[in-house]
Amino acid sequence: MESGKFKGAVADAIKSVNLDHNDPESHHAMGLALMFSGMHREASDSFKIAMRLDPFQQDTFGYMLGMAYFHMSQYEKL
Repeated sequence: MESGKFKGAVADAIKSVNLDHNDPESHHAMGLALMFSGMHREASDSFKIAMRLDPFQQDTFGYMLGMAYFHMSQYEKL
C-alpha cells in the first residue's frame, strides 16, 4: 500500500494519544499507522511506550516493535 493512504490514520492516532496519553492501545495504533506510513523509527517509539504502559501485552507490542526494527535493518535488536 502507498504510505500516503495512512496519513488519516496517523492523524486519528495522534488525536487518540492526545485524548489519553496513558492508553497503550492508542500508542499501539499510532505505531501501526506510523509503520505502515514508512516511519519505522517513530513507530518503534510508539510500540515502546505501549509496552511500558501495558506489560501484559508484551507479546503483541513486542512483535510489532520487532517488525519496526526489521524494517530499519536493526537485526541486532530482534
